[in-house]
Amino acid sequence: MYGTIAIAVSKALRYPQLGAWLAEIDLTRSANLRVEQTGRRRLRHYTVWAEPDDLFGCVARVISIAESPE
Repeated sequence: MYGTIAIAVSKALRYPQLGAWLAEIDLTRSANLRVEQTGRRRLRHYTVWAEPDDLFGCVARVISIAESPE
């Protein structure tokens, strides 16, 4: 996961094999997950460990890369 939508869009445009959609996640919707910054650059990349249903419940919205305002 990435810290901002702008970073996620940039990565998706650079690596189209990642897909054409982004899910914005609200991590406050579940207490059953663990988050750690795993990238080298501060506030960029995070790894999130959670049960699939818990993480799915955190989805705030899904946006198309093509329609992203970022």
